[in-house]
This record gives sequence, structure tokens and C-alpha cells, in this order.
Amino acid sequence: MTAIEVPAAAQAGFSARQYLTCLSGIVWRESLRFLHQRERFVAALVRPLLWLFIFAAGFRQVLGVSIIPPYQTYVLYEVYITPGLVAMILLFNGMQSSLSMVYDREMGNMRTLLVSPFPRWFLLVAKLLAGIAVSVLQAYVFLAIAWLWDVKPPAVGYFAVLSGIGPLWPLVRGHRLAALLAGETA
Repeated sequence: MTAIEVPAAAQAGFSARQYLTCLSGIVWRESLRFLHQRERFVAALVRPLLWLFIFAAGFRQVLGVSIIPPYQTYVLYEVYITPGLVAMILLFNGMQSSLSMVYDREMGNMRTLLVSPFPRWFLLVAKLLAGIAVSVLQAYVFLAIAWLWDVKPPAVGYFAVLSGIGPLWPLVRGHRLAALLAGETA
């Protein structure tokens, strides 16, 4: 039996550029999947917009935050409820992303990803980051619609959504929940 020589570059593992290429490919695939499923995009925005437009308008006079410290002015219910609605978008999108991953695994699409030479932990992190990218996109669309409704959060609120820290927790919990629902032990 003869030994096969492996080049030194192949033994060293992957470069950062190769990891970035894989990550961008997975994020691009998830983004295209999300954009092609317009029903999913609209359905995820209907519930929070319903709360913002109908319930917040009805509760405006009753449930606003009055002028007490630390507030210097009366806070409208629309402004008060908007961060919770953004969290609701991130939570439901995290669960949808997790169920999508379980569906991909059951239908065999996950095999295409798992046969790549990249480590499985990296593929999971890349799928999580792709879900975060889609969640952040959806949250910004909601914030743009809310801005048209005269709900203007402070500038730091826009950066909090961008940071990815907010969407990360629902995605991780959603992946765990989806695995439990599918009967896995992972």
C-alpha cells in the first residue's frame, strides 16, 4: 500500500478567507430562501403590526406611561410597546429558522451541508448567524414601518438590534426547542 502525500496547506486546516466564504454562502442561501418565501416575511410582520396599529391605537389613552421619573414626558403606548414587538419578531423568526433547520435535516437538504469539509460546529454557527441576519433584516423593516407611524426610538435602539445580541438568544433557544420537538437529544 502506498502513502498519499498531503500538501502542507491542506494539513493546516482552513484559512479565515475560506471560513468567511462558507459563512457568506450560507447567509446568502438563507437570505434568498427568506426573500423567496414572501408569505413568511409578511406573516411574520402581521402580528406585530396588528398590535402596533390596532391595539396600540385603542390603548393609547388608557395605557400610556405617565410623567413619573425617569420619564420627562408622557410616553405613548405605541412607543412603549415597540421594543416588545421587535423582541416578538426576533423570537418568532428564531423559531421559524430553527424549524427550517429541522425540516432541512428531515428532507435531506442538510446532508449537502454536512458533507462539506468544514467542521459541524462551524456549520451550526453559520446557520445561526444566517438566522440572525434574516431576523435583523425583518426587525429593521418593522422599525421602518413603525417610524412611518411616528414611533421614533432613540438611535441607540437601532444599534441594539444590529448588534445581534438580541436575536441570538431566541435563535439558540429555538434551535433547542426544534430539536426537542423533533425527538432528538442534541
